[in-house]
Amino acid sequence: MKLAWIDLAWQGEHNPSAVAVGCIQNNQLVLGSLEPAVYGLSRIVEHLTKQEDLQGIAIDAPLIIKNESGQRGCEKALSRDYEGRKALCHI
Repeated sequence: MKLAWIDLAWQGEHNPSAVAVGCIQNNQLVLGSLEPAVYGLSRIVEHLTKQEDLQGIAIDAPLIIKNESGQRGCEKALSRDYEGRKALCHI
């Protein structure tokens, strides 16, 4: 079974999203390809339409956040805890 995962960026026309494609083999997920810097929805759709036999897509997308500026407490905590690993929440 061939599956795709999309990690959509906030303001994806200006920030990179990522697209990974893999297959389930022997009850394990095997990564087949990774595009770590895809800009814009049209490029994501273009990448996905090139995938033969794609059977599912999972999407991790930013939601509308009610605060107009700054980070939420949970985002600050994640950034603080994972900053050393270069895994930060960006606004």
